[in-house]
Amino acid sequence: MAIIFTYPTKATPALADTVVITDSESEDPEDRTKQISIASIKDTINVVDSLNALTGAVTITGGTNVTLTTSGNNIAINSSGGGGGTVGPGTVNKLSMFTTTTTIGDSIVTQDSGPGITIAGNMAVASGGYISTPNILDDAGEFGSASQVLSKSSDNSSILWSTPTSTVGITGSVQYRKSDGSFQGTTDLLFSDDGNGRSTLKVGNNAIGQVGELQVEGGDDGPGIIKLNGENKTYYTNISGNDNGTENYTIKLPNSGPTGNNKILESTSTGVLSWINTPASSPVGISGSVQFRSSTGTFNGNSELTYNGSGGLTVGEGGGNGGVITLIAEDGTDSGLLKIGHLDNTEYLSLGLGDDAMAASYSIDFPTSAPGGNNKILESTSAGVLSWINTPSGTSYSAGDGLDLTGTTFSTDLKANGGLVIQSTELALDLGASAITGILSGNSLSLISTTNPGTNHSVLMGNGDDFVETGDSETAIQLPVGTTERRPAASATNVGLMRYNSQTANFEVCKQTTSSSGQYSWYTINVTIITE
Repeated sequence: MAIIFTYPTKATPALADTVVITDSESEDPEDRTKQISIASIKDTINVVDSLNALTGAVTITGGTNVTLTTSGNNIAINSSGGGGGTVGPGTVNKLSMFTTTTTIGDSIVTQDSGPGITIAGNMAVASGGYISTPNILDDAGEFGSASQVLSKSSDNSSILWSTPTSTVGITGSVQYRKSDGSFQGTTDLLFSDDGNGRSTLKVGNNAIGQVGELQVEGGDDGPGIIKLNGENKTYYTNISGNDNGTENYTIKLPNSGPTGNNKILESTSTGVLSWINTPASSPVGISGSVQFRSSTGTFNGNSELTYNGSGGLTVGEGGGNGGVITLIAEDGTDSGLLKIGHLDNTEYLSLGLGDDAMAASYSIDFPTSAPGGNNKILESTSAGVLSWINTPSGTSYSAGDGLDLTGTTFSTDLKANGGLVIQSTELALDLGASAITGILSGNSLSLISTTNPGTNHSVLMGNGDDFVETGDSETAIQLPVGTTERRPAASATNVGLMRYNSQTANFEVCKQTTSSSGQYSWYTINVTIITE
């Protein structure tokens, strides 16, 4: 008798849950009752888990112009035609375009009955793009022929094939557009092809004195470049302008070729190039020879200028060529300097000339032997030959202001053109001195006499209150002469001063502008020509 058990019901079964089955494959009645998982049952009957991520009961419906037909396990999806959304209107043979985001209309492109299209408007080619076609129809629907060019019509409404009226210039003249729109060609811009793979563009014409000039402009991406392709047609040699030049300049090539191997180009300060020998790759001369440029442009070296590698530089040699070192003064300095330093110090002993300009070159010959004892000084002859002498003993002297001391002899230290000179070993006054400074007051003036050969002339000078008249009727007074810039200031101190202005060629006097005004100015003195 069968026994039936009743179990509680699970509201939400899981795939891992098990159920009791009868094993149809088991022949042992006692072994036929078994349990399996719900997941294994699903895998056994090959259940579809999801459709487009949908699970459970999925309903498929047809949209606009779409119908669904089921047959067994098949679903047939049929369309009744149409765009399914956006529809015309449109013109036959017109290329369609979206006139709005949801509407299709006509574009400006029409499929021709012939082998091409017609564009009713402008066609632009983006930067870097191009149009490649062997045949181009003009607005009249015609193909061009040999020697024809595409040009705009006279009313600018279309582009038509046309044959140029004529070319201008001689054979090979490069044609360019004149200001009136016609072709132009000249004899100073020619193109030629020798038929053997060499083409020539000639700029300028020496027969008529027309100078050729090829100008390659630079731009934001770099300087202008002339590209020379190699024979293998793969690589180029670029001749480039400078990156950020500050001025124009010219480089002139030599008038002739190198005339030999191992030549390089050397430039002058004006850019004129010439061929010189390539500097030697190895030094010239004896061991230690300092290298210098010879008159032929090559490196040279000899035994008269050598370096011992340990800080010793030798000028001259013992074979009769005396060494000479010339120290030239730098800009802003008074003298070249010979600096002698010490190994343990950064200071130098500098030997140079004084501040005053030299009147003549001179030489100093040092003694041929050492001092030979202490308390020795160098004494010179008039020829500059030095010798060691004992240091003088006794009273010491020093030169005060206005004096110089040479050995034991004092002499005056006179300012150049300062008014004092030495005449015949005596101190004298130089009235023609040009470097006397200061102003001589009026009450210090006195009558000064000068003696000329054969005649004594008195000069009229002010004494502060009056003038002393000259006793010689032939004597004239020369007033101070100078430019306007040299004129003293107009002031109460300078009232009564008279001068001759060499810049305006007028006599001038300093006076008060009006009585008791306290204002002063320079006035021009009117003069009358004296007729002899």
